[in-house]
Amino acid sequence: MKTIENVTIYKCDFCKKELKRKHAMVNHESKCFHNPANFSPCFGCEHLVKKETSIYVDTYCGQIEKELLLFHCNKKEIFVHPRTVNCDIDLGDDVNEEMPKKCNLFEERKYF
Repeated sequence: MKTIENVTIYKCDFCKKELKRKHAMVNHESKCFHNPANFSPCFGCEHLVKKETSIYVDTYCGQIEKELLLFHCNKKEIFVHPRTVNCDIDLGDDVNEEMPKKCNLFEERKYF
């Protein structure tokens, strides 16, 4: 067993994760689920489900159809994505919005 002295360890301010590289910790903290800036009540809401949809992607061979599993709000009838994800997918007529910080349609998920 080796003991390494004088090693800098970066610890997340929001969770227990530890990393050796500063840029990796900065990246982690910007996406950390425990970071209050990333919190969304959608994750505990009864109306949030995962829904499969298909999109068309342009390739050098032409367009291909691709199946995706995305978050969907059944109450608003829209696709939603977390703030930590840069989502610029064209879903055609379907709306794709960022998850809100507060929602007046929130209903707590019921667990059986």
